[in-house]
Amino acid sequence: MNLCAGDIPVQADRGYEASGGADPDSFESALAEMESAVVESCAAHSEWPARIAAGINGAIGFVIANPAVARKLAIDSRAVGPQEGSIYPEMIQRLAALLGAGAPRSERLPASSDESIVWMIVAIVSCHVRSGTVDSLGEGDPDLVFLALLPYVGFAEACRWSATL
Repeated sequence: MNLCAGDIPVQADRGYEASGGADPDSFESALAEMESAVVESCAAHSEWPARIAAGINGAIGFVIANPAVARKLAIDSRAVGPQEGSIYPEMIQRLAALLGAGAPRSERLPASSDESIVWMIVAIVSCHVRSGTVDSLGEGDPDLVFLALLPYVGFAEACRWSATL
């Protein structure tokens, strides 16, 4: 799968039962919009770390520009709960697939996974969405880029890539 070639791992509607205010159709639409913003942001870059940095910046820019969509993805999608078939873990899996596309697997630290990295980044962004401080993430958030790259490229390279923002 090539992230910049537009291979977005979009999953078919699995027939979620809406509960607690989480509408799976609007969730799917919101997630597809954000995935498109991420893929579009990274399209101009050939190196994987640069694509990831651009994708994170694209996601943050999208969240800032679309606060209602950000709320739907970060907060409302969790209303379904932790049971099997919840839509929040699906979002994490789909974003992890974008992160992992083309990642240097042989260099990844053994205690990390694509999903755990995305869970961490989404948790940070969700806190900002809940508190109304998402603007403080701004364009080019070096900390999120550093967190995403660290397990794959190591400390020095993650610092280097995050400092280029």
